[in-house]
Amino acid sequence: MNWDALSAAAEWGGTLAVVVSLLYVAMQVRQNSNFSRAATQQTLVNQSLAISRWVSEDPARIAVLRKVANGFDDLTPDEQYVAYAILSSWLAGLENALYFKEAGICHDAVYEMQERITLIILGTRGGREFWRHGRHLMGADLGRKIDELLARDPATLPPLAAVMPWLAEARRDTAA
Repeated sequence: MNWDALSAAAEWGGTLAVVVSLLYVAMQVRQNSNFSRAATQQTLVNQSLAISRWVSEDPARIAVLRKVANGFDDLTPDEQYVAYAILSSWLAGLENALYFKEAGICHDAVYEMQERITLIILGTRGGREFWRHGRHLMGADLGRKIDELLARDPATLPPLAAVMPWLAEARRDTAA
């Protein structure tokens, strides 16, 4: 028996085992990364759905959401609180998307959707009034990001009523 040949074969076998193990680990890391990204995006979707569901459960909340675009300062204190709850929830979704994007676990398209929704709402008169009052209640990173977004040319965004016509003030029957 040639001990040198047997030793060389064992080294090759060990090297092959290490390479196969590294490939397996790389595959597992990739699968975990994909799973993490999918879970992150599902979290953002679930947040948006939960906000929509909460608003839709009460006609008074829907009315406040319709009114807030025309002026946060014009709302009653109770309506302002409801508006704050709705808008801060949307902002929390943007904040999560921002951090997930920075961590590399959120697709750009998902982040951009959250950004557009927030910017369209905060771009209204009422949204800007809300931001003037509510900015200090948000995290510093989110505050800087919203300020940056609001500094963009508002003409580049469609009006809220064009994007979400169901949020337009309810029409009053003018027939006599």
